Amino acid sequence: MKRLEPDYVSVDITYRCNLRCEFCFLAANPGLLRDKKERTLRELSSLVDELSGKRRIFYVTGGEPFIRSDAVEFIERIKKRGHFCMVTTNGTLLTPGGIDRLLDCGTDSIVVSLHGDERAHDAACRKKGAWRLAAETMRNIASSRRKKNTRLHVWCTINRRNHARLAEFCRLFLSLGADRIDFNHLEFSAARQLAETRRLLAKAGLRTGALPSPGRAGGIDIGVLSGQESAVRALGLKNVVFAPDLRGEALARWYNPPSAPSRPGRCLGQWNSIWISPSGKLLSCQPLAAKMGTAKNCLEAFNGTAYSRLRASLEAGGGFLPLCARCGRMPYQTDRKVPIMA
Repeated sequence: MKRLEPDYVSVDITYRCNLRCEFCFLAANPGLLRDKKERTLRELSSLVDELSGKRRIFYVTGGEPFIRSDAVEFIERIKKRGHFCMVTTNGTLLTPGGIDRLLDCGTDSIVVSLHGDERAHDAACRKKGAWRLAAETMRNIASSRRKKNTRLHVWCTINRRNHARLAEFCRLFLSLGADRIDFNHLEFSAARQLAETRRLLAKAGLRTGALPSPGRAGGIDIGVLSGQESAVRALGLKNVVFAPDLRGEALARWYNPPSAPSRPGRCLGQWNSIWISPSGKLLSCQPLAAKMGTAKNCLEAFNGTAYSRLRASLEAGGGFLPLCARCGRMPYQTDRKVPIMA
């Protein structure tokens, strides 16, 4: 059997964060927070060295990665080893000096989570002043002479506070210097789909700590959201996308918790991607967070029994598990190629 090699490496370096966003994935899988250990910079660097047999896409995230004082140094290590590197941040802790270092080392993509204007964003993040700091970070990156090939992205999670003003916010994000905007559809799990997923995982000797979270869809008017999507698309901007691209009935089913949205294609995340928790555990992916082994000798684990069982479960389910119905992580989880530097 051909040995599998992950192209995409997602590294959660911490689950600590200075914000409490209403739709944070950690709130839907609180078991992850019980493991408070974080690997040292030396351990993280060893991981990069182990995975440097080929050029890979590293995704550095959290929690808020820059709550760690050595986050920039870790990214510098990734770039020194010749990999593509994308980092996500809420933009509140990244200093001007840190920005300079990220740009100087050639960080390929800096993604700032921004969910509307000051009022909408601060309410969604439950932190007054969060928008102001994130906007300042974006302006500092966009205006820096050091910014050459680094792309500045905005990830905006669609939610009850912003869904009626997406076109307005799209223009706002562009005015702050965004090179690309991703409007990410809200992710949540319905009890029925979660129960069926747990049953299928149990057959494979795996489990997920995910909790039902249908309440997240409350307050979203489908008609209003559909109109805003049309308004954004009418702008004709190639650097603005919706993930996933939903229209009409597909959009209505996504935000109706009792329904089960259909997913074309199949998940390739378990064949080409690897997810690593702050303590060094291998996790299946962000929504499931099934434990698959440890990051020590992670390439061996990626070709080991746990992954084989999960892949078999996906194949038996037609390419996706029920909980995958509302997964919008297109860059590393589907067979539809989505450029992350467009």
